[in-house]
Amino acid sequence: MRIEAGKRQQPTVRAGTTGEQAFWSIFESHAPSVWRFARQLGVSAADLDDVVQEVFLVVHERLSEFDPAGPASVRTWICAICLNVVRNYRRRAFRTREKGGLDADALVEPTDVEEEFARRERLVQLMRRLADLDEGKRTVLWLHDVEGLPMAEITSMLGIPLKTGYSRLRAARAVLEAALAEEGGST
Repeated sequence: MRIEAGKRQQPTVRAGTTGEQAFWSIFESHAPSVWRFARQLGVSAADLDDVVQEVFLVVHERLSEFDPAGPASVRTWICAICLNVVRNYRRRAFRTREKGGLDADALVEPTDVEEEFARRERLVQLMRRLADLDEGKRTVLWLHDVEGLPMAEITSMLGIPLKTGYSRLRAARAVLEAALAEEGGST
């Protein structure tokens, strides 16, 4: 099972570009996926813009340190920054008791009313199931199946063994498939 989130952006840091040009190119390419990833990690809708801005402030500060020829892609590097910013956000906002998950309205484009309603319902159910997964499984599933990152980069970013990454991915997919099969059988 793969969750598709649309067309994937490719890294945009090229030799010969200025720091500002590279930053704006990276921002334009990666801001939507950072927004989705931060939301998936449980950032409240009210704080989402601030968290995404903080991610790109860090990207801007550290862009000169990034090595395009290094082991991590721009996308992996930005995802790692996003994880750290969201962890800091959680420490600051520990008193809020919002449950993680995506806002279904942010992912659905209006079409036929009945089709729209059915699509939103399916998406809400999927988002609830994702929110029910523990953070480790949800993060690996999201980075692999939605963002399309290779497992080696994900495990390196998270500091876990490769086999653990694949184990979390299999377990997350199994939970989602069982939940979706159960819902499909009950309708």
